[in-house]
Amino acid sequence: MGIIRFGDLIKKYRDENKITQSEFSKLIDKKQATVSNYENGVHFPDDAEEIKIISKIIKVPIDIVIDSILYTRDGCVVQHETIIELDKIELQSRYKFTFNNKEVTSEELGKMLDILQFERFKSNQKINNE
Repeated sequence: MGIIRFGDLIKKYRDENKITQSEFSKLIDKKQATVSNYENGVHFPDDAEEIKIISKIIKVPIDIVIDSILYTRDGCVVQHETIIELDKIELQSRYKFTFNNKEVTSEELGKMLDILQFERFKSNQKINNE
């Protein structure tokens, strides 16, 4: 999948599943106007949990959702996301991670990398807003 506007990701999902903005807004626990603003590129989610929920609902990997937000908001294309996925696979196959004397599971490692990715996303937002 190439880079697509964030609003188009949501609209595509809604069209494919024949649901209204109002129905989608209930899925993400936001107002219908918020979904409209997302689709029109007026506002973007700024909370990691919301991005994660949207990603899960529309069945699009979180890195693609973040890329689409950056692409829509800033017109930039982020290339490092694929590298993160490759690194994740390589990390899981080459290294054993432990935390508090327990092995870090593949799912936990994925969550940690999602958090790191979102923190970088927020850091880029701060830089762009200065």
